Amino acid sequence: MTPACRTAAADLLRMKVFGCEECSDIVDFRRPPHGGPFYKFPPIIGAQGRAPLLFIGINPRRTDTNRDLHEWLMRSSENFERLAAKNRDEKDETYIAPAGPEPHYHCHAIVVEGVFGNGTLFESKAAVTELFLCASKSAPMT
Repeated sequence: MTPACRTAAADLLRMKVFGCEECSDIVDFRRPPHGGPFYKFPPIIGAQGRAPLLFIGINPRRTDTNRDLHEWLMRSSENFERLAAKNRDEKDETYIAPAGPEPHYHCHAIVVEGVFGNGTLFESKAAVTELFLCASKSAPMT
């Protein structure tokens, strides 16, 4: 598959996911107050082509540390694409990084640096996806 095909396929998948409403019967998934599709993360964040490392989660959580990000993400497909393809958040900061704004992803970025060398950008060698792309409330800690 050529890089152009991978990009076109990734773009098409990202657009489909952004507007997806398939899981409307799952009560834990929420919509932004202004309406629109459910809160969700892009299908891939990080490397958009081949990546030697893929992290897979269950589903993104809406927590105190990422509520603003979720609001920003679902405002436009351009925001959704920026996080997916560039690993950049609403402040144009690297989202998945050893000292990035979301503590959950610190270990992902630390693994990338541990395997590929200090200073290696997450998006240059790795990607993250979820089994469910829609976000739910953070589960209480027990």
